[in-house]
Amino acid sequence: MARTTKKEIIGVFNILCRIMNKTAGHQQGDWCLDYAPIYGGYVIEEIMESGGISHPFGSGRRSAREMYLSLNMAIDAVTEIKHQQKTINKYEGV
Repeated sequence: MARTTKKEIIGVFNILCRIMNKTAGHQQGDWCLDYAPIYGGYVIEEIMESGGISHPFGSGRRSAREMYLSLNMAIDAVTEIKHQQKTINKYEGV
């Protein structure tokens, strides 16, 4: 298995942000990908209106490979949910 690069992780993170209608950045409401190798790797943070930070996917940090796989799983799950919702709406006439 090849090494997962930071560039790959950032690319997949940006895809997740787009499908979740979130902005990747450091302003209120944005999601940011924090990396701290000393503390175990990557974690997704959301900048709160209060100025604090929340962790929408939990505060546990992930290695590069774990984060890459987790991001892809989240993208697949959200994509499937959106597809199912469109199907439901189609049959309900919404």
